Amino acid sequence: MASEPQYLPPPTEPAPLPPAQPVPKPRRRRGILGIVVLSAMVGALAGSIATIVVAPRLIKVTPTGNSLVAPLAPINNTLTEESAVINVANQDGKAVVEIKTTITSADTFLQQEQHGIGSGFIVRSDGYIVTNNHVVENARQLQIILRD
Repeated sequence: MASEPQYLPPPTEPAPLPPAQPVPKPRRRRGILGIVVLSAMVGALAGSIATIVVAPRLIKVTPTGNSLVAPLAPINNTLTEESAVINVANQDGKAVVEIKTTITSADTFLQQEQHGIGSGFIVRSDGYIVTNNHVVENARQLQIILRD
């Protein structure tokens, strides 16, 4: 018996690719943004022109009959902060006190003493002193020095 030749099926061709679909173009946001910016600039320009040109014509200031105009006397009273404090101290200098403070730093490794100085005023006969909080804040010790 002779063997019969074997036939293979004919090779199949690959299936054709589907037609390429066009890629949609991204929307142009820059165009819209440009229109918005341009519109804002035109609006600002129009508003500025209207304020400069139209507003003075619409708003008129007329003095009333009750207005009183008096000449201003020149004031030559320029005070610095230091001279203002000196003036207050001179008005009732005995009431001004010097406050020296001792503060221990909050550092746990190095407990160092810091010293500060400030001022205050005696406001009552029993010695009640008024000062700013930052002068005495966190003070461990206070020393009050009177002017006498």
